Amino acid sequence: RREGCALEMAEVATRKASEEALMSQSLSGGEVSVPELGVEVQSAMADVLPSVDPLDATDFDAVEYLNSKFATERSLSALEGFIGEVTGQIGELDEEISRAVHAQAEAGARASRDIQE
Repeated sequence: RREGCALEMAEVATRKASEEALMSQSLSGGEVSVPELGVEVQSAMADVLPSVDPLDATDFDAVEYLNSKFATERSLSALEGFIGEVTGQIGELDEEISRAVHAQAEAGARASRDIQE
């Protein structure tokens, strides 16, 4: 039962990324691959953006994480709340990414105009 819940939570946590990858794949017509970052890049990122969040760990294991959050059958009563929190965080991140993409697009358009002038 615990493994089933862990798998379900892993699916919830990664659904958005999977949908975006599939959308990208269907738009590009090619395979979607996620490049692995080298040790030096990971170290530099950790220096610039330090984090204690286990979700940011390079060796993150979704099943292990969820099993630690929901170690007993009794703890599964908190599952709905956890799903709500994760869904809310995904929504916030989507909004943040959207704002950053729009800001970058506007900056690119301004730069193009400035170059043409």
